[in-house]
Amino acid sequence: LHEGRKPLGYFKNQIPLIYEWSKELEESFSQDMLDKIINRLSVIDEQGKIFIKLFGKLDPLSSKKRDRKKDFNLYEVINNVIDVFNLELQSQNIEITIDCDINKIIFGWKEDFYIVITNLVDNSIYWLQSNDDKPKKISFKVYEEDELIIIEYRDSGPGIEKHLIENEVIFEPEFSNKTGGGTGLGLAIAGEAIDRNDGNLKAIYSEEGAFF
Repeated sequence: LHEGRKPLGYFKNQIPLIYEWSKELEESFSQDMLDKIINRLSVIDEQGKIFIKLFGKLDPLSSKKRDRKKDFNLYEVINNVIDVFNLELQSQNIEITIDCDINKIIFGWKEDFYIVITNLVDNSIYWLQSNDDKPKKISFKVYEEDELIIIEYRDSGPGIEKHLIENEVIFEPEFSNKTGGGTGLGLAIAGEAIDRNDGNLKAIYSEEGAFF
């Protein structure tokens, strides 16, 4: 939504203006007026391409019919999610670290991993807003242990209180610590998504920030 507002705002403001100019052009031809219209239309074309690219990034999150589970590149999924949030990450100066084999292939529903990672990053961006006194960081570390694939996700935000982790209330629908507007569905949905892939989403207490 954040990334789509700029082109949408441009369309909303410029299209009525172009319509006005075209009516003036009908009454009296002016090369300057025609050039202005052509210029604005070319920018609308550029902004339209931004929309097309954005929808391409968001497509894996849509509720289309599921394919069968299959092999996919985990590093690419992480990178694509980071790309969706690129503008917000840059504006907040959030540093991203991905420690994962670029050829890491896992078996499952790729869409579910998009859902999990998107929710975690979205939460981190929200909580890192208040990090004015220390560096803002998000990190991914992927490795294998006892034939399991472990994905460690961390941020340098305020973290999660120990009692909320111990009673697992953060994974219950409608629980939210966000002020104004939090639905409390993000982690519940993420937990279900990873569960469908025979995995488990766990929160681990850390004094350094959120750790999943």
